[in-house]
Amino acid sequence: MRVMRGFFLLLATMLAMVPHHVRGNENKIEAQVLKFFSEKLRIAAEAKGLSFDDKLGMYVVRLMARAGSRKIPVAAYVTGNGKVLILGRAYDLKTGRILTREHLAGLRPERPKLDVAAFRRGPFLGRGPEKLTFIGGPMCPHCRRAFPEVLRLVREHPDRFSLAYVSYPAFTPPETQRAIECLRREGGDRFWQVLERLYQERDHRKVLQEVDLKNCPARAEVKAPPVDGVPVLVLGSGETCEGSREIIEFVQRASRGEGS
Repeated sequence: MRVMRGFFLLLATMLAMVPHHVRGNENKIEAQVLKFFSEKLRIAAEAKGLSFDDKLGMYVVRLMARAGSRKIPVAAYVTGNGKVLILGRAYDLKTGRILTREHLAGLRPERPKLDVAAFRRGPFLGRGPEKLTFIGGPMCPHCRRAFPEVLRLVREHPDRFSLAYVSYPAFTPPETQRAIECLRREGGDRFWQVLERLYQERDHRKVLQEVDLKNCPARAEVKAPPVDGVPVLVLGSGETCEGSREIIEFVQRASRGEGS
């Protein structure tokens, strides 16, 4: 779903650079990486600095890559001999610490906050002061990974969180959307129970047969929230977690009692 995230898997590609690690070649390496992004990946990128990580034995090129209207921070790792480029996350093998976060520290652009007041409707799961709003659709694979994790978090901490659900029409079939809005009018726990099943089942027909749609409008009119893609988890502050990876990382931090 996210254009850039496909490149964040470890990817080794040969580059024609200098034959061995020599200090002073930073400008050449930086230029080669930018050329690779432009010519091979067809992605516009801007260099934000280069350093040599002695622990990794690699150059670290900090980039701001453009995906549509968005800018995404990327760490590109180049081996000391200048021949191999690796895109992905670097981990400390002993502690599991994500070294890439340190390499990209301060580079992530501040996202505009999202006001979901006009879209946030009940029934709400949980009664806590920390408001969460999940935007997604059951036909979106990334949403199907993230939504169960958010449900689990809120059910484990109902006094901490209050969760609202907002449908994204592009990934919600019309009849499924109709059932969701019908259950929304009824309120109660059944809304969340059926919604969870819709995210579990690929064929919604069996689930929809259990929902009485007789007294519901023939068509559910749902305005699409102002997001470029889903899943998106909106925090009470208006800050967003975008994509299944960011959402699941937020859930893991929240489960440990850490801040967002």
